[in-house]
Amino acid sequence: MTKAYTTGEVAQMFSVSARTVQKWIDSGILEGWKLPLSYDRRTNKESILKMCKASKLPIPEVFRSAA
Repeated sequence: MTKAYTTGEVAQMFSVSARTVQKWIDSGILEGWKLPLSYDRRTNKESILKMCKASKLPIPEVFRSAA
């Protein structure tokens, strides 16, 4: 099963706020989902790498050895 990353974890990867990551997910820049009965969102490694490629962002350090 693929690890789901929180908005906070993704925010740390890109040195942005968790709210920025929420906006990325809500606007479709980053693929993700909302947890049922919650305002929390999650995404996965594949979606993060896809966003990096599409937006020409550097791949986060945690994925560099695996990319």
